[in-house]
This record gives sequence, C-alpha cells and structure tokens, in this order.
Amino acid sequence: MSLFLQVTCNYTKTLATSPKKCCVSFSAYTNDSIIPCKTYACGAPATPPPTTCNTTAPALLLPYGALTIPPDNRTAQLVAWADINHWSVPNPLPCESNCGVSINWHIVSNYTTGWSARMSVFDWSTTTFPNWFVAVDLGAAGAGFQSAYSFNATRVPQLNDTLILQGIKGYSDYLLGTQGVYGASNYSYGIEQSVFGFTTNPGISVDTGYGFPQKVWFNGEECSMPDYFPTSGAALHLVVPRTLVVFLLALFVFTLGLIL
Repeated sequence: MSLFLQVTCNYTKTLATSPKKCCVSFSAYTNDSIIPCKTYACGAPATPPPTTCNTTAPALLLPYGALTIPPDNRTAQLVAWADINHWSVPNPLPCESNCGVSINWHIVSNYTTGWSARMSVFDWSTTTFPNWFVAVDLGAAGAGFQSAYSFNATRVPQLNDTLILQGIKGYSDYLLGTQGVYGASNYSYGIEQSVFGFTTNPGISVDTGYGFPQKVWFNGEECSMPDYFPTSGAALHLVVPRTLVVFLLALFVFTLGLIL
C-alpha cells in the first residue's frame, strides 16, 4: 500500500504599512549615545497611556545605562542625557516604540585585520519565545563572519551577507519576558546576547556604517530599523545617514578631481 501526503503552503505577504513586531537600535564604542528604536516603531499601544506623547518627534538618543531599562521607565535617563549634552527636548516627549522585542547591535571593536560586534535581544513583553531565531542582513560585511560566542550562528550559503542566529539549546534557547504587567514594579524582562567576530574585507569600512545590519528579522518578522548609525567622536554625538556618507565621499572625490 502506498501512502501519499499532500502539503499545502500558504504565503502571506506582510503589508508595508503593517506595524512591526520588533525594533533595532544601533551603538558603537566610538560614540556615547545609542540610536534608539523609532517613535511608534511598532504602532500605537492597544490601550492608550494616561499621559500624552509626541507621535511624530524623533526618538531621543539613549545613554548606555538606559538600554536595559524597560522603555516606559526611561524618561528620567533620557531627559538627563539630553540636558548633559545641551539637546532640546520636545514637550511632550516622543512616544515609545511599543515593541515587545528590541534588538541592539553594538560595534565592540575595529582593527586592521578584523572587527567585532555584540547583539543583545530584549523581550519586554509577557510572551515567552522558545526556539527564537534572528536573521541579520549585513550586506557586504557579512562575508567576513568568523565566529559567534554565545549563539548558534550560520551564514546562509546562497547569501553571504545574511546570518541566522539562535540561542544555544539548554543555555539560552528561551527568551523570557514574563511575570508581571508591562511597566509594573514586578516586571521582569528577558535578555540574551552574544559577541561576533569578523574579518575586515577589502572595501569595507566599519566606521562608515558597513558594520551595522541593513535589515533584521525576529522569528520571521521584519524589524523596524534606525535611519542613522553612530559616528565617531562628534562633540554633540551627531549621527549621519549611510546614504549621506556615500554622497559626501563621492562629492569629495569629484571635487578633488577638479582641483587636480
């Protein structure tokens, strides 16, 4: 007797206007601030908060000490950091991202022969994520991937620019963010992180943005990405779009050619 099994797969395309389920922030050893998740990155909360917030103002830069604090408890740190750096603060303050999961990508080091990054995954929700995975599109820098220290990591063979990351079974295969209500005093969150090592490929300049992901997916859901990446050593911790860096470099080369 022969047994035939028919499997039907349905593919649903996510609309561009659909709210995200996760968000990404950027930071680097060369800058004192974290480029945070966007304002309302994952849409408005199901139940509006009792206080108003600015839905269109850009999110305020974060000090490193605020990264592990639940987003709705960061107000004091955000305002103090802006005051220290003499930045204007909108009134009311920008709304939070309202994302249950956030991911921070941090450039740890950058040398002539190689560089390293750390990815931290935060679960601010009351949902547990067993067997979670993250896909990271690093563009041309992805081909230099060498090792991961606390996650299982695989570079997609057909896509040298993309890494698939997952917690190590029995150690960090659960991302926990349960027990308590979001923002309540008994709230506990989940965090897992790993450092990754890369070789420096010709033509790749980590300090000009190529060390940061172009896209990130958590459990198959595309995350909201920052519009900027941290630059090095600016007095006011300025951030510059990657496209602007490329444009300015091209303009400099063109101008230099005219001079010569």
